[in-house]
Amino acid sequence: MKKNLIKLALLSALVALSINTSATTIGFDPLTTAGTGFVSPVNYSESGFLFTSNAGFGSARTGDVNFLYNGHIMTWYYGSTSLFNDGLGNGITTLTKANGDTFELDAIDLASLNDYYTFQAGKDIIFTGNVHGGGTVSQSFQLTTNLSFNTFLFSGFTNLDSVTWGQGFPYHQFDNLVLDASANNPPGTANVPEPTSIALLGLGLAALGIRRRRAVK
Repeated sequence: MKKNLIKLALLSALVALSINTSATTIGFDPLTTAGTGFVSPVNYSESGFLFTSNAGFGSARTGDVNFLYNGHIMTWYYGSTSLFNDGLGNGITTLTKANGDTFELDAIDLASLNDYYTFQAGKDIIFTGNVHGGGTVSQSFQLTTNLSFNTFLFSGFTNLDSVTWGQGFPYHQFDNLVLDASANNPPGTANVPEPTSIALLGLGLAALGIRRRRAVK
């Protein structure tokens, strides 16, 4: 009987781990457009999140690879549709959850805006998270000279009302923002426990059940 109880606990843990509570990734795929030129949304929303800018946004089309722009041969598209703040030098991007709930920001992909500016690589991009109830968290990342996206991880960007960051020279574009699974919760609902927490709870309850049976005997 004890073996069956342990098997049941392990099965429950595996089921809990298989629950689809994966994080939300915003990849701007709806903006993917063939040809050259730019898609220019004023604001942008995806998966329940809203990006706003004081100057609008831009997104390079898939054909913007090694093409002539302002007298220079440039590459703007690095194989994945992304977004950049069109207020070069003074653009401020703000990320919020559309329904006003709090959220967590875990990761972001960053790249130089185009290969013309890569010689200026090394500038920090500073992200500021506004914590619900007061206070802020801040983290900075530095662009590299690679003509591709690099993934940067956030630490402590939890329980946020918003995240803001500036578009400073030498300019950048961003993609694949990873946000917590609780971002999908309806307004006012509690966060769903992580699968690992559910699994551990199941194993703990099973262990208590075994100890109780032993005590009864």
